[in-house]
Amino acid sequence: MSSVADALIDVRIKIGELQPGSGKWSDQMICHYLTRSARRMCAAAQYLNGFVELAFNPTSATASYQEAALPDDCDSVDYVKWFQGSLFDLKRLSARQSKTGYKVSSIPTHYYTFTDATQFTPQGPSGTITPSPVQSGTNLQARAGKTILGLFPPPSAGGNAHVWYVAFHPRLDPQRLEDQILIPDMFFDAFTAYAVARCKEAESAYDEVAIFDQLHQKGIADFTEWATAQQALGEGPQWGTQSQVAFHESSSVVVIGTNPSIISGA
Repeated sequence: MSSVADALIDVRIKIGELQPGSGKWSDQMICHYLTRSARRMCAAAQYLNGFVELAFNPTSATASYQEAALPDDCDSVDYVKWFQGSLFDLKRLSARQSKTGYKVSSIPTHYYTFTDATQFTPQGPSGTITPSPVQSGTNLQARAGKTILGLFPPPSAGGNAHVWYVAFHPRLDPQRLEDQILIPDMFFDAFTAYAVARCKEAESAYDEVAIFDQLHQKGIADFTEWATAQQALGEGPQWGTQSQVAFHESSSVVVIGTNPSIISGA
């Protein structure tokens, strides 16, 4: 896999600014466009996989008994299993269907999600819903919405939900040049093309913008087709089989790594 440094060099060669500070484009701005490109490509292909283990405990003051927040890099939930001696598959249920009056079960049978939420809305023992903030405080981060995962019926005893999800690509930071781009190198030119096109657009070089945008769009289509074929065959990307940390500050394990820490539901 290529690194952030490789991508910056490639973009700077194509826009004719080999040295930072020699023109109008800083590494920070180029990395902004590179991040957008990586997320466009990975979201279209549903390519990067994350995993998190959420704690649920009806008797705990710190862990949720029905709902918990998913990591910020969660695009969509792939599948969920409940662990209580063994792993049990949970089926998807709409959030509306989950609010049917309070009942509990030793093992939940379904999960539901809702997005951009600032409050938990679990049902209590009487069946009433008592909202509570997802994040405390009054700053902008606390007011930002989160993706929530809930269980139905709520478990009567504590346990852990194992959640596999499709992840957004981590943000690319010019201060971490060694971080790896989580897109295979055969799509590297299409990946950097989006950043080049945005730089050319600011210079009103519209003929070149069209060329690089077309390369990027074709790359998205090719990457999606390739990723779909990989998933259909049940094969992960060959470069992702090593146990290593590809991103130093990602909020969860992306594609490669080992079991992350349990994230509290509160």
